[in-house]
This record gives sequence, C-alpha cells and structure tokens, in this order.
Amino acid sequence: MRARALIVPVLVVAMELWLFRAYARLDALLHYWLHALLGAVLAVGLLTVVALVRRRAPRGAWAAGGMGHLYSATPDVLFLVAGILHVGWMDVFALHIRVHFIPLPLGTLFGLFALVLGGWTAAALGRRGVSAVSLAAAGVVVVAAFALAQPPPASLQQLREAPSLALVCSLTDAGLS
Repeated sequence: MRARALIVPVLVVAMELWLFRAYARLDALLHYWLHALLGAVLAVGLLTVVALVRRRAPRGAWAAGGMGHLYSATPDVLFLVAGILHVGWMDVFALHIRVHFIPLPLGTLFGLFALVLGGWTAAALGRRGVSAVSLAAAGVVVVAAFALAQPPPASLQQLREAPSLALVCSLTDAGLS
C-alpha cells in the first residue's frame, strides 16, 4: 500500500480518537456511538447508492464513514469546541436530536449499519440485486424506527428527564468555561 493511500484512514482514525476522548471526558460515550453509527449508516448507504447508479464498485468507505460521523456529530463538535448548546434546528445534522428517541437507538443503528455495510459489500462484489435489497431493508427499518420513536422533549423539564439526551455536566466540566 502506498503512503498516499494511508492518509485518509490515518486522518479518520485521528478524528475518531479525538471525538472518542472528548465524549469520554464527559461520560457521554452513548452519544459517540450513536452519532458514529448514524453517520456511518448515512455515508456508507449513500456511497452504495452512488455505486449502484454508476454501476461501479463502491470506493472511499474510510472517507465516507469519517465524514458521515463528523456530519452527524457536528452539533456535539460545536458544543465541545465552542460551548454552543443544542437547539432544535440541529436536527438538520442527521436528525441529531430525534435519533435519541427511536426504539433501542444503538441496537437499531447497529442493525442499520450491518444492512448498509452488507449492501456496500454486495455492490463491491458486483451483486447489485443483493445490494439493492439490503438498502431497501435499511429504508424499511428507518421508517419503522421513526414511526415508533417517542417525541423529543418540548420543555426544559422534559429535557432534564431524558437522560439519553441530556448530559449532566456544566460547561466548566467540559473545559469550556
């Protein structure tokens, strides 16, 4: 493998290590995994769709997965770097808030990741039909998960009662004072 081919994986691993440590400092690894899986699902799923349309083996999974995670976690990065608190409009970043309220969020997202990764693998092996079925199954799971999701909190009191969403830390705990 040439040195240039290692640049993207090394950058993705470095970003993931930084995010992991930042979430761990806040005792918020649930959020790390939630947004990592969601970002990977979106990125690898999109990469697979593009591969199916272009009729070429999918490439760039490392870059796609890293960018997907960064996109999904953008509101958390804004919080970690600049202390910007979450607000409703941040759902534009891969349903950043609403994804916490789907049934069994980590299990659901892991299942979705397995489906899209299987679709990506099938596309890479030239099995377009299997890839399309895998992506369609992922779409059905997404629709079902959001149909069964609990509504997000509408008040500060409800937010405090939603431990899967709210971090119990102050800005000084996060090193953002």
